[in-house]
Amino acid sequence: MPQFDEALTLVRDRITGLFGMGCSFERLMQVALIRATCIERVRLRREWPDRDGPDTGIALMAEEREGNPCAIQCKFFEPHRPILNGPLTRFGRGQCQLSTSRA
Repeated sequence: MPQFDEALTLVRDRITGLFGMGCSFERLMQVALIRATCIERVRLRREWPDRDGPDTGIALMAEEREGNPCAIQCKFFEPHRPILNGPLTRFGRGQCQLSTSRA
């Protein structure tokens, strides 16, 4: 995914502050998920009309092409930091994974 890697580099190089980087990364993932998977619509959780309750770590709310809802967590780590399952929370019954290279 060379375009994704380029966009990720831009986020790291041009956005300052962890909050800004996180928000930009969520927007980047919103576009990447629509282009790379069977997801029809992806919205930031704060833009989802049927959201309720406090923030539980869900970054994106999606709808599969078949109409099934999907909650997505985004984690934005430094390139040298390993990604472990510990910081990830699983929601619902299914899981969807989008892998990217760190090379």
